Amino acid sequence: MHRQSSVTGRVRFRKKLVRTALRLLMERDQARSTPAKLSDPRTASEASQAALGQYDILDTPAEQGFDDIVLLASRTCETPVALVSFVTSDRQWFKARIGFPVCQTPLSQSVCALALEQAETFVIPDFARDERTKGNSLVTQTPSIRFYAGALLRSSEGTPIRTLCVIDTKTRPQGLTELQRTSLEALARQVMAQLELRRLLAQQDRKIAERTRERDRTWRLSQDLLVVVDADGTLNAVNGTWTNLLGWQEHELVGRHFSEFTHPEDLHATLAVFAGIFQAPLARSYEYRLRHQDGTYCYFAWTGAFEDGKVYAKGRHTTAKREQAQALAQAEEQLRQSQKMEAVGQLTGGLAHDFNNLLASISGSLELLQTRVAQDRINDLDRYLAVAQGAAKWAAALTHRLLAFSRRQTLAPGPRT
Repeated sequence: MHRQSSVTGRVRFRKKLVRTALRLLMERDQARSTPAKLSDPRTASEASQAALGQYDILDTPAEQGFDDIVLLASRTCETPVALVSFVTSDRQWFKARIGFPVCQTPLSQSVCALALEQAETFVIPDFARDERTKGNSLVTQTPSIRFYAGALLRSSEGTPIRTLCVIDTKTRPQGLTELQRTSLEALARQVMAQLELRRLLAQQDRKIAERTRERDRTWRLSQDLLVVVDADGTLNAVNGTWTNLLGWQEHELVGRHFSEFTHPEDLHATLAVFAGIFQAPLARSYEYRLRHQDGTYCYFAWTGAFEDGKVYAKGRHTTAKREQAQALAQAEEQLRQSQKMEAVGQLTGGLAHDFNNLLASISGSLELLQTRVAQDRINDLDRYLAVAQGAAKWAAALTHRLLAFSRRQTLAPGPRT
């Protein structure tokens, strides 16, 4: 029993908590949907003008979207005049108007300025009887307006930037019907939607303009060849670096096929690479030669991609790099030869010693042979001849190897005897 009572209590507590939360949410939504009345008119006016400045709408030409809204407002509220009105520090200006002859009035004639102090749609049934407006020249003189209703235009932050209003030259003690009031407020939201769209489009235009300037700056300052090529290989646009590196002016390049400037030996491979760009971007650079205006050729390493029906490519000048590589190879070869000559010099002493020994062996064998012949002792002559011939052959082998080394010939390995 106690357990059942405890569960019931918890259920009641949860229900109460949910009701409290719902009430707080409703109060919050109501507070958001009904902005508080601004107590300081000067502060409200400054905030309104600051918010208005974000839309950059003042003194812009008429636009069909706003004109359509005032037409609907006039017909819905059954008034001869409808205006999209903005108030600055010194005037009242109308973005769209129907039934009103001028596009702006002095601030002293502004009725929309009074709407800023209101939290909801502002209605004056009879200007001539209202203390705030009965002395207005628009009331005492032509067009002798009497009735006014204005729905506030609020920025995305909720700041009023003035009104969509309707005006009549007849008094309307009943004001607007509920349908007319809600329709006027809905049309006011459409005015703000148009303003927000204009602001977003203006921001987008500024971003596009900035990106265009950045692209043009990159195009102008790049030290690489930049080119836009049509799908058939015709040069569509080139940057100024073509003139700096190849001597060709823009008008001499645009409209001609890139193959006209390609080295004949590179043409077949280059056409194949160009055809491959349509299948996949050329991420790994491809190098080929382009003709300079003076008839010489320069090397460029290219990357590119095919987008929106055109090939966008960049070529980096590699002629100097190639020349440096060739000069380095030559220097390395000269170093190798120098090192080889140095090695030969270091071996000279050893070789001279070897040759001296070989010559001594040959000379000694010949002397002994001469002595034996003179003594008529010819039984051991073959031994001395073999020694002399062996020394002569080894000397010949050394000579052959030295000649091959100097001529960079490959030596066949063989045993030393």
